[in-house]
Parts: sequence; C-alpha cells; structure tokens
Amino acid sequence: MVKMTAVWVSAPVQGWKTRFVGKSFDREFLAADIYPKWKRRIATAAESVRIYSPYLDRLAVDLLGNATLGVESIAVVTDLSPETGPFDYRGQLLAICRLISRGIEVRSLPRLHAKVLLVDGRQVTLGSQNFTGYGRKSRETSLAAGADLSASGLVRTLNEWFDEAVSVDGELVDRLLERLEQPMARAREAIQDLIDSFGDIELGYRRDVARRRFEEHLAQVRLRSTAEGLRAVASKSRFSTGQETV
Repeated sequence: MVKMTAVWVSAPVQGWKTRFVGKSFDREFLAADIYPKWKRRIATAAESVRIYSPYLDRLAVDLLGNATLGVESIAVVTDLSPETGPFDYRGQLLAICRLISRGIEVRSLPRLHAKVLLVDGRQVTLGSQNFTGYGRKSRETSLAAGADLSASGLVRTLNEWFDEAVSVDGELVDRLLERLEQPMARAREAIQDLIDSFGDIELGYRRDVARRRFEEHLAQVRLRSTAEGLRAVASKSRFSTGQETV
C-alpha cells in the first residue's frame, strides 16, 4: 500500500494550512470542470488510458482522441444497461459504437457508478463529473491525485473491476439501438415532460413566494408610515400625558 499524507485532521495542527491549502492542493482538489485536466493527462499518457464511467457520450470519444497511444492501450468501462438511468441512453450507445469502430475496447460492468480516469495504471482522477457534455455544465467536484497510486487498494480494485467487466462488441450495440429505439423515444418524451412539469411548478412556486414577500413588505411600509404619521401629529399636539407619543 502506498503511503499517503493524511489530509483530514481531528484537531488543528500548527502549519497545516501551509501544507494543505497551497497551490498543489488547489491543483488536486477542484470544484470546477475537470475536462481540461482529463485532456492533459490523456495527451501525456505513456502506457495506458482507462475510463470508468456509467454515463458517457460523444465527449468521451473526442476526449480519447487526444491520446498519442495506440488504441490497443485505451479502454472504457461503463454500464451498458439502461437501469442506471442515463438521460440520453441512445447518445451513450452511439458513443460506444464510435469507440468500438476506432478499435477502442469497451467493457460493461453492472452497477458501475464510479467516474474515474486511470492513466498509466498509477495516475488517478476521480470525482462526481460524468464523461458527458452535460457534466461540463454542472457543478462538480474532483480529485486529480498527483501521487503514484499504482500500489494502492483503489487501483487494485479498479483492475479487478476491469477484469470482471464483459467485453462489448458493435453487433450487440447495433441490436440494442434497433430494438430499443421506440422505448428510448418514449422514455425521452416522459423525461422531457417531467422536466417541463418541474419547471412550471418551480416557476409558479417562486412567483407565489415573491408575491407573499411583496405583500409583507408593503404591509410593513404601511405600518411604518402610519406610525410615523402618528408621531408627527403627536409632536405638534398641545395635549400630553407625560408620554413621548399619545
């Protein structure tokens, strides 16, 4: 097991900010689009490139096009089943077709949910971002580890998953595209209807909240104006009971 410096501490340690919250830290822990880091790491890979992702589309195809390695050193592990619920299952199947047509090995592993780029068997980039165009527009967090993790339990498990995954060929994907075209169309329509309904409900709710806040603000303004008017009248009145305002 590779030795790693602990990042999380149970109590403040003198100098820990200098060690952990520096430029190297910011380069590894990102709350931003990780695509540029993926692209650079793939372009500089010397031995192998492997993607693990339940969801992928044309972005993954273009991303792997940056590799200088032969296609025999590139592989993708995904979950071919629609059970995981990709928004655009057809887009995923078409991307897999393109990968296979380029000679890139694609394997399927049930219930895969990890999003990992493994370069040269030792450089790991992982996080919440999927290998899709949609993922680039989302709020994602990622870890681009700079350490050599080849001897870690993480890489060992990733290798075990790769061995367990079943190879996918173009004929299988073609059959899925042909047989699932109508169900996919119905699913896309249902999902779009769900998205549209959510938008209508959320917009109506926000309008109601804005109206209530406006009414509350108007009531406060009116109350404040009434009180200020009473104070103005009282200050001019000759009648007093010893109170500041009658």
